[in-house]
Amino acid sequence: MAGPGSDNPRPRTVKGAYLLARPVRGGGFAYSRHISDKLGTGIAAVALRWGLHPSLLTIANLLTGLAGSTLIVLSADRYAVNWAVVTGVVLWQMAYLLDCADGQVARASGKATPYGARLDVLTDMVVQSSVLVALSEVVAHWSHPPVGVLVAFAALWPINFATFLLSKQAGLGGLIASGHALTDLVKLPRDYGFAILVLGAWAALEPTTLEYPVFAWAALNMAAFFAYIIRDTKLTMQAAPTKRPPAPSQRLTEAVKDH
Repeated sequence: MAGPGSDNPRPRTVKGAYLLARPVRGGGFAYSRHISDKLGTGIAAVALRWGLHPSLLTIANLLTGLAGSTLIVLSADRYAVNWAVVTGVVLWQMAYLLDCADGQVARASGKATPYGARLDVLTDMVVQSSVLVALSEVVAHWSHPPVGVLVAFAALWPINFATFLLSKQAGLGGLIASGHALTDLVKLPRDYGFAILVLGAWAALEPTTLEYPVFAWAALNMAAFFAYIIRDTKLTMQAAPTKRPPAPSQRLTEAVKDH
């Protein structure tokens, strides 16, 4: 994530590093905003104090998340309370804290670059895919649902991630404005940190019924998908037309005239 011109001085204390990282938290949904991001700032503070590169936290996120998913897959056949799955869920949460921290470190230290952002996105995709595999393994072992349910769950899960990235790129907000307690509560299921906490805890405590929240999350993501399609279609039809760029031959003619 570092750029060649990144030469911000290293904070002398962890407290100073914490104060440096706190204003550049990533935000997001309520669970991430109030819990994951704040705990991530503690990790970011240590990393800033010791001059750790933000990409090291990104790689740590990758390894920790994959370790959690692997542990859950290997212990999916154990009944509650499945402490191996509990450990896997803790690793998932730790990976998410690292994911929150790496961006804070990059922004606070002046080391945010497009390469680091791409590495972060790729890492998130791999970790979240491993989470889907782990949860699907638990459901498949205990419930034997129709294959279509698991396929829909896996296919619709990335919608949260994709719509967040696309809306951020376009400068658009979510479907429902955040900030109010009620709307924050309604949007909680779409919070990645909250989702892996609930689904992971369910897998550890009552794996025989995990198919029900999995189906509910798939239905929620399907509804969000169509809601985004409707909103973006409406915005596209209402947008003012852009000026048509000149044809290549016309640009060449104008360039010759200017010369």
